[in-house]
Amino acid sequence: MSNSSMPSELQTIRVFLPEMIHRLESVVPYASALVTQESGTSLRLDSHRELVAERQPRRGIVFTLFNGRFFQEWATDNLDQRYLDQKIIEMCRMFQSSDVTEPRFFINPGEIMDRHYTSCYEIDPDDVKLTDMVEECRHLIKRLHELDNRVVNTSINYHDSKEYKMFFNRSRVLSSALTTCSVHLVTVGADKGSVRMNFISKGGVTGFEIMTFSDEELHEMLDDLNRLFMSKSLDPGIYEVISTPQVSGILAHEAFGHGVEADMIVKERARASQYLGRKVASPLVSMIDDPSIPGLNGHYFFDDEGEIAVPTMIIENGVLRRVLTDLRSASVLNLPRSSNGRRESFERKVYSRMSNTYFCPGSTPVEDMVGSIDRGLLLKKSSSGMEDPKGWGIQVGIDLAQEIRNGRITDEVYAPLTMTGYIPDMLNSITQVGDSLGFMDGGGSCGKGHKEMVRVSAGGPHLRFKVRLG
Repeated sequence: MSNSSMPSELQTIRVFLPEMIHRLESVVPYASALVTQESGTSLRLDSHRELVAERQPRRGIVFTLFNGRFFQEWATDNLDQRYLDQKIIEMCRMFQSSDVTEPRFFINPGEIMDRHYTSCYEIDPDDVKLTDMVEECRHLIKRLHELDNRVVNTSINYHDSKEYKMFFNRSRVLSSALTTCSVHLVTVGADKGSVRMNFISKGGVTGFEIMTFSDEELHEMLDDLNRLFMSKSLDPGIYEVISTPQVSGILAHEAFGHGVEADMIVKERARASQYLGRKVASPLVSMIDDPSIPGLNGHYFFDDEGEIAVPTMIIENGVLRRVLTDLRSASVLNLPRSSNGRRESFERKVYSRMSNTYFCPGSTPVEDMVGSIDRGLLLKKSSSGMEDPKGWGIQVGIDLAQEIRNGRITDEVYAPLTMTGYIPDMLNSITQVGDSLGFMDGGGSCGKGHKEMVRVSAGGPHLRFKVRLG
């Protein structure tokens, strides 16, 4: 096995940590450790200012110990072997002098593995000079201003990161090196006293190649910006709609994403616990969370508790089949483990978290979906949403919607809108599912707990359903 993509300091830790886990498990039933390191570059540019920041490597380790009754954790950013040796001695003494009872449950450490993973990219951002990064951003801003004289300001937020992780328990030594890049491009236009804004995002577990924007991509963003100049308010009511993959992704993330994160079930804050094995959506609806999809923003090779990344079928043909678990929630609830135990960093606790969450494609071409609607709306763009896992209410902001009349998309535009409703009603109203799968541009980050953020993405096909808009 080659782990040459890991920094030398982490390769050294990879050698001596398994013995420390062995020593801890001489006094407790289960022990594991996670080592993380992250560094990168951030750029913020607009038509008037430029901000550049380079993040120096931030590394640390968190030990997780199960004493038979509950989990305890200890974290530090000091990875010196002698320092860690002393702390292991202290932890062993502490547990030897305390009551370690017969375990309430047993933790399966998984099959024996020793693996290293490396993500793929075309252009390593570390090989790009900072001056060249800035110049690329300046050129992109100039292109947009030249394409449309109504553009008055353009801002670019660019981030890249090198993310290294290592996980250890008595069965597993896992390590990974991931390169991520993202760019968020916001354009503000002014026309006849009206000011509007539109955006485009790209990125994921990939390289600097994400900074390549085609003329077609930029023209599409500007076309939508110009549509917003003509937008008007919508009378509140129930409408038949078709969601684009971007809006379908927001719906997936908010509808049965947070609501099936099992740590919420442990806290009795999620209604999903009452519906496992029961119908919650139209038979046309299936939904998956899958961190193993390469390139997407929510991609990783193993979660922060050593579970290898595999897909989890949340909804299958309208029936709620599985929830997303971390180690503790799976153990307490006696549920299968899924690869969704994630931390913001070694300094933060584990939660059950989504990765790449999406509705599965169906069989209906989008042209047929549009052609079968006499009057409705194409929900084209969204940037935010929220849900209530206990009450199953949902609210999604729609940034742009176009009218569908007599089977055709018209130039009648509505913005902004808010989509609200009861999640099962919304999902049970789905009557057509598109035949092609798409994901939100660039993915994003999702906050939970004390606003700990992790990388996520979401998507789906076009969906036809009924919903309240206002």
